[in-house]
Amino acid sequence: MFEGDSSIAAVGRLSAGFTLVELLVVMVVGAILLAIAVPSLQGLFAANQLTALTDTFATSLSEARSEASKFGVPVAMVTTGGTNWGAGWTMFVDTNANGQQDAGQTPPEITLRSGSAMPTSYTMAANGASAGGFSGVFWFDATGRLLNNAGGTPAASAQFQICQGGGPPNGRARLITVSPSGRVRIAQNNASGQPLDDNNNAVTTCP
Repeated sequence: MFEGDSSIAAVGRLSAGFTLVELLVVMVVGAILLAIAVPSLQGLFAANQLTALTDTFATSLSEARSEASKFGVPVAMVTTGGTNWGAGWTMFVDTNANGQQDAGQTPPEITLRSGSAMPTSYTMAANGASAGGFSGVFWFDATGRLLNNAGGTPAASAQFQICQGGGPPNGRARLITVSPSGRVRIAQNNASGQPLDDNNNAVTTCP
């Protein structure tokens, strides 16, 4: 055998490729890793989406309060789906505070912003501590206070609960609270993923 023949033979064996058994082992290991990773990625995506939806609505609430102070008249937020806030909403200048956009008012009752419907696996419900709660409309007045009716009655507080997958324990939930003064706050969640209200009580169910 000439010098170098042994190394050529070794290279030939290496370049022959993987055996069928080796390929099957790689495929099995890859399938196991994929089965482990996919649920984690789905959970991460759902958590990020819930956070984004919560941040967007909280920002809109703060914007409504700011616009009311700027225009010096009430600004209303009204659902476009009855009492289901997750179906979408409209924010507008409500000069006469009746929950409807009327022509001929000064300043004009213009639309300031609209929110689209949430994905089908998400829900958002509102409630208030005052009688009647917030069925589908509420106002910030010119001083930034939260009102619960057209008569200008100050609201004790308001909560907007956004839930994914039905909420805990199998899904996730976030809570936005609005104080009587109109301050908007996103509540913290406990270790079980349940949002804590202003009294530090866990919200364990979704409407």
